[in-house]
Amino acid sequence: MRVLAGLLLVGCGGDPVPIDDPDAPVSALAVTLLAPNGGEQLVPAESATIRWAPLAGDATVSLTLLEGETTTPIAIDLTSAAGQQGTFEWTPTGVPAPTQVKVRITITDALGAVAVDESDAELTIAPPADGVSLAADLGPLFAAKCNNGFCHNQTTQASSLILELGEAHGSLVGVPSKHNACASFDRVVPGSPTTSFLIFKLQGNGACFAGVRMPKGASALSAADLQRVRDWVSEGAKDN
Repeated sequence: MRVLAGLLLVGCGGDPVPIDDPDAPVSALAVTLLAPNGGEQLVPAESATIRWAPLAGDATVSLTLLEGETTTPIAIDLTSAAGQQGTFEWTPTGVPAPTQVKVRITITDALGAVAVDESDAELTIAPPADGVSLAADLGPLFAAKCNNGFCHNQTTQASSLILELGEAHGSLVGVPSKHNACASFDRVVPGSPTTSFLIFKLQGNGACFAGVRMPKGASALSAADLQRVRDWVSEGAKDN
């Protein structure tokens, strides 16, 4: 986060030069980008929510997409009221291949002070899904990573979640998370991986995260496997 405050522009026949003005009002301006903050995978044409922490005062907000040295405006001159968490619904544009990006937020208050924050790490915008079957594509993945040992099978039913064929769809789609802190999020919201608790658990972060990343006690899913689960959700989380 970077802040510019209490600056006075002066000059002598040339371009203005900013110097510190000790008598100028000092701004305590600060901004924290909450999401996307790195690690998320977004899909073109699917809405994602950009969120920032409540501000100490009213400010104007601009949002920018960073791809390497390239910057692309997402939104400009938004109004963010003091004391309220800010949000903006953003729909990424299409990409031919997985693309690493960050989001930057810039706010300006009534004093002209500026504060900036951006995603802590890169997120991925992925190409459109090709078509994923719960039985053929995710069934083997769940069997290898989620159903073994004391996990999500008919015998143990950890967190009342069964990921075996014939049971997985009913245990996931439209079912609220069993974690109290995230009970307002369903495990799977058809068409919306950015609000599906299953995705948060598999990637280890998201709009609401509780407990530990899954699979518990094992390595994280590969990027390809995680994208396969996200694609299934994006396509409507069908019982196919």
